[in-house]
Amino acid sequence: MVLSVAPAQAPAGLIVTPAGSTIEPVAEGGYRVCDAGRHCLTAPNLWEAQQWIQWAEVHHRPLDGDRAGFPSP
Repeated sequence: MVLSVAPAQAPAGLIVTPAGSTIEPVAEGGYRVCDAGRHCLTAPNLWEAQQWIQWAEVHHRPLDGDRAGFPSP
């Protein structure tokens, strides 16, 4: 999976995948992870955020749906 940094008008630290998923740092710590359908979760660290996005995109599943086989935190 290739991650890219969003254009300058996007919030600082926002990462966008080619499939439209996003990862961005949150003030409380951790990372807000959203799939292209805007289903979101908060990951405790960047590595897990990337794993969750990769799983959702590979399996064509929303982040907040059935998590069978979902990488555990």
